[in-house]
Amino acid sequence: MAEHKDEPLLLYYPMLLVHGTVDPLTPPEQAERLHAHRRQLGLPCEVVWIPEATHGFLMDGPDDPHAAQALSAIRSFLALR
Repeated sequence: MAEHKDEPLLLYYPMLLVHGTVDPLTPPEQAERLHAHRRQLGLPCEVVWIPEATHGFLMDGPDDPHAAQALSAIRSFLALR
């Protein structure tokens, strides 16, 4: 892991980005940029794309296919840590 002494320790924690591919509020490019920037700095980051999901898809509940896919990815991510 890269050292960034001026940055808060929180930055070093692994980050999971879960993003809908058709999010009209937060464009997917923002997740791509954040992911690329963290990787460039040597900070742990993963991104999971949820096809055809819009903004706030997790609010549709665990029975929604998009939410179920995201929750599965989140569980897998946390299980490895």
